[in-house]
Amino acid sequence: MPPMSLHERGRLATIRAGRFLLSLRRPGATANARLARRRGETLGVRRAVAADVPALAALHMETWNDTYAPISGSAGAPPPRTRRPRVPRAGDQSTSAFVEPSNPSCRFFEAVGGEWRREPDGRLNFDWYVWSDLRALAARCPAG
Repeated sequence: MPPMSLHERGRLATIRAGRFLLSLRRPGATANARLARRRGETLGVRRAVAADVPALAALHMETWNDTYAPISGSAGAPPPRTRRPRVPRAGDQSTSAFVEPSNPSCRFFEAVGGEWRREPDGRLNFDWYVWSDLRALAARCPAG
């Protein structure tokens, strides 16, 4: 990937600073675990079923408002719809993910080798992460 321009580096620094500031509003992993124990909750993973949809939709609204309403003033508004990600198919060599750049969880995409998408005109698109080598991504994130 070509080097970032000064403008792009400034925009990326602003995005990362915003992520950091947003993350200060949330409790960390230790505090969340302590709160869950106090409530008697345990963490388990299972496949979702149709009956889960209303609760998942409510959770999506709650977390969207908690994360973005303070900076956008959009409390109570439904989250904007985004492009549905294309699921990689057998034989694909690359994939991408649409993201909200200010979301602190984007650090995950950077940690697993995602790169910002470079548009044909040469500018970086901070709304997309791209992985050009799915084998390398799979090696970093083994399934099962």
